[in-house]
Amino acid sequence: MLLRNRLSLVSAEVHTSQLHPIIGTPALSGVGAIGAALTLSIRRGGLILALIVLPLITPALIFGAGAVMDALDGTGRGAFLFLAAFSVAAVALSPFAAAAAVRLNLGG
Repeated sequence: MLLRNRLSLVSAEVHTSQLHPIIGTPALSGVGAIGAALTLSIRRGGLILALIVLPLITPALIFGAGAVMDALDGTGRGAFLFLAAFSVAAVALSPFAAAAAVRLNLGG
């Protein structure tokens, strides 16, 4: 309600602008899990984690922002489909990649 009043949006625009970040969140979580698994055995791995993860999540952020802008403008240029595909791929592949990285780091 507050978002709609502040930005003078129609109710349908508010719902679509809330749906798109929900679709992109699994992609960010999956890539973050892979990065955390890669830096598991490194002491003070926070900086290297950022260097690994930030380039990988940039496409998700770009497609997410593009999808919200497409929804608000009323054009359907396909950024939402790319965002959804990125999320599906990240959710499907990140457990296997994270498990392999943990196995590699723990020497087992």
